[in-house]
Amino acid sequence: MLNNLTDPNWRNPRNKHPKRTHTVETGIYLRHSSRCVGGFDGPCNCHPTYQAQVHSARDKKPVRKTFRTLPEARRWRHRAKEALRKGELSAPSSTFFREAAEQWVKDAEAGIARTRSGEPYKPSAIRGYDGVIRAILIPEFGHLRLSAITRKRVQELVDKLARTDIAPATVANALVPLRVIYRRAIDREEIHSNPTERLRLPRDRRTRERIAEPREVEALLAALDEKHRLIWSFAVYTGLRKGELRALRWENIDLEAGILKVEHSYDP
Repeated sequence: MLNNLTDPNWRNPRNKHPKRTHTVETGIYLRHSSRCVGGFDGPCNCHPTYQAQVHSARDKKPVRKTFRTLPEARRWRHRAKEALRKGELSAPSSTFFREAAEQWVKDAEAGIARTRSGEPYKPSAIRGYDGVIRAILIPEFGHLRLSAITRKRVQELVDKLARTDIAPATVANALVPLRVIYRRAIDREEIHSNPTERLRLPRDRRTRERIAEPREVEALLAALDEKHRLIWSFAVYTGLRKGELRALRWENIDLEAGILKVEHSYDP
């Protein structure tokens, strides 16, 4: 027989207005709908739920989750206490992913958000990150708070992208801005767990494209006019990127010492 703590039809007859929440046991509460008309006037007409709660001493906030059944609430509370102890769970963040992502782009453009080495992000890198954020990450996570995005959710995104024609390297690159945003949130102590860690990424099993033999390279360069032969020779024999090639100046070259200094990169 259910007692007055677990019976969803129970109400306090001494209260004019029926109680909506009752303590079932430590950290678990039975919650009734605000529209429930039960109480001493009649039986409960809603579908009450069980809210489990643990306290995060680090965040000085409670962490709550609601379930349909008492056993589910008990299991979650047990796992949540262990996750808090390991630092894998934190109280809900007030920041939504869309806000954090858009702010990161603005700060990167202003030179406030920097790489791990302390260097400002290149404009081309910011454009690439911004494109991924708007095309993939915001549609997937934009409506969620930072603390609500779990490793399971991120893995589901990885698996969804892997089922398309997107190359494995592109799937991995799509996670780079997500990792950057979460590193920054952790540094600022907005959250304490990183959902981008320990993910299973698809492997790229494609064979490497054939590399031209030295004789082939010489023949290809010889077929070019003098103007184009110079820039392509730099590209082939130095491995410089397009922006680095376009930013070269005469002062970057020391012909006597045989040294080329790469100091700048061109961006429109």
